[in-house]
Amino acid sequence: VSADEQVPRGGGIATVGDSQVVAGSSIGLVRVLDSETMEVTATLTAPPGTTNTFRSFGDVVIGSGTNGIVRIGIDPPSVLWNQSTEDCGNLLVLAATFYCGDDAGSIVEHDVETGLPGRVIDAQNGNSGSLWTAQSDTELVSFTGGEPLFARWRLDGSGPVTSVVAPGWVVRDVSPDGTRVLTIGYDQTHVRNDLRRSFVPT
Repeated sequence: VSADEQVPRGGGIATVGDSQVVAGSSIGLVRVLDSETMEVTATLTAPPGTTNTFRSFGDVVIGSGTNGIVRIGIDPPSVLWNQSTEDCGNLLVLAATFYCGDDAGSIVEHDVETGLPGRVIDAQNGNSGSLWTAQSDTELVSFTGGEPLFARWRLDGSGPVTSVVAPGWVVRDVSPDGTRVLTIGYDQTHVRNDLRRSFVPT
């Protein structure tokens, strides 16, 4: 190897089905291998710093690294999209969504088809550590990297809190029948909130 040649360093690795393995590198070189013979069947180039980590779900392969995230297509081998992100050190991939955890404890949901971010789970429990699913992929479990903590998050909209009412307001009082709340804002504006309908200023 010449002194000017860039040597690929270690990167992510993931299985795809029962017959293929995808291996990445720090410079973005991606190899698709036969899982039985480990022979390289295809290569492709992704943006550098996006294939340090690989996770897969069925035939969906997502890579992440210091420069962003990327989705790798297998048949045919190709880069389907890539997005810049500040931090996606911990990665979990499901059928339609994937999750990026960062050092501050935030977990961001992304769309598999586009890579675009969606809702944010801001646990603030320190480094999000490893991410796992439970209860048939209806719960996200986050193990904190630096503290003896873990958190469980519902992904299917179920649980004790299923909707947010008057975000950014402070609850001042609740009606006797439990259908209305009185909220107050920082400017002392009062809002009567009917829990059966959208909130109405008073």
